[in-house]
Amino acid sequence: MINTIFLTLFCFLLLPLQFGIAGDASTVSMTYEQFEALSSADQKNVLIKAFEKRIRVSKNTYVSLETIGEQRQCSSDGQIGELITNYPTEVCSLWIQKGKYRIDAIRYKFSDNSIIDEMTAVFDLNEGLHKGMVFLRGNKTRIFGRIDTTQDYVPFCTTHYWYWLHSDYCDDKTEPHFYRRDYFFPDLLKNRENWNISLLPEEKIIRLTYPSPTKNAIKVANNERSYLLDPSKGFMPVSVKTKIDELLDDDPKWFPEPRKFKMDMRLEVKESKLVDGIWMPIAFEKWTQVSWVEGKINFFQTKVKDISFGKVSSTDTDFKYPEGTDIVDALKGVHYKTDANGEPIDSTIKPLHGLDPSQVKLPEPPKRNINIVFIVAGILLIVTALYLQFKKCRK
Repeated sequence: MINTIFLTLFCFLLLPLQFGIAGDASTVSMTYEQFEALSSADQKNVLIKAFEKRIRVSKNTYVSLETIGEQRQCSSDGQIGELITNYPTEVCSLWIQKGKYRIDAIRYKFSDNSIIDEMTAVFDLNEGLHKGMVFLRGNKTRIFGRIDTTQDYVPFCTTHYWYWLHSDYCDDKTEPHFYRRDYFFPDLLKNRENWNISLLPEEKIIRLTYPSPTKNAIKVANNERSYLLDPSKGFMPVSVKTKIDELLDDDPKWFPEPRKFKMDMRLEVKESKLVDGIWMPIAFEKWTQVSWVEGKINFFQTKVKDISFGKVSSTDTDFKYPEGTDIVDALKGVHYKTDANGEPIDSTIKPLHGLDPSQVKLPEPPKRNINIVFIVAGILLIVTALYLQFKKCRK
């Protein structure tokens, strides 16, 4: 009897450690019944640790995927109708490590699977520097690139996987496309004080909701983000719904008056797998309907070909422009063609059109470390002096 009581107490004390209530969240999966048995405070703590772990792990990620998309008619009551158009098929690889990412993407025509263009985008958050390249195919065969501080919208959007990762690249200076709310786990943690957690016993799923206004909203009618979380898969979202109905006052250059904005987005995970200890989606579908495209809805299907954590190195995110690339360097105010080493060909360097020549900064030759030169020279002088002194003493 005593042994039974002792074993029960031991298991009870071990439970918080096992499921991340204390210590490191090395194990964040549990059954629905185990989560249900926790107090409200411990339930919230478990979720926080699970989301924090997902963000932490995603800072070194490799993922390759393919997305097909289409636009369909949609009635006011949400009934999806006939096909309007097929979007290009997007095949993308993404590497993330140490504040730097690289995206390689190819877009294909849906009709005949011919290549429209190839894109590469590299962004270094530490330097605030973006390098992008587009290789146009067909009748417009051409390679051109840009060096800037602004991230490129198009290749970024081809990934369709940023929802599941961290948002380090999204700030006031570098935000390329998504609002911060589009990154699921950072947005969840940001809004932790507004969580409404409920249990769905029939599905054995956790439902988590909170209001989700955009940063420039001046009047919110009905904004909410809703997650269905699977506790047996580390609280991976299996369904996400975002509803936005608000009055925006954002960019006066494009919208001189406040404008109404409505959006309904729904994402459903169709397949998932355990990746280096973390459950991740490998097939999901997304529906998006926005107010400025009335009567139409966008539908995307994404399938992951490969994904891993902690295996990306600096060589994976390195990038060199191919020979013959037409470069616009917005930082130096010049454009030029590249040689076989990806460097500017001197004879092709010209100021950007309409730019004052005084603003032009010609590309600098590679810098040599002067300090190392002086140190080496000093060592040689000392060695020479010692050698001469040694020869003098022997005489």
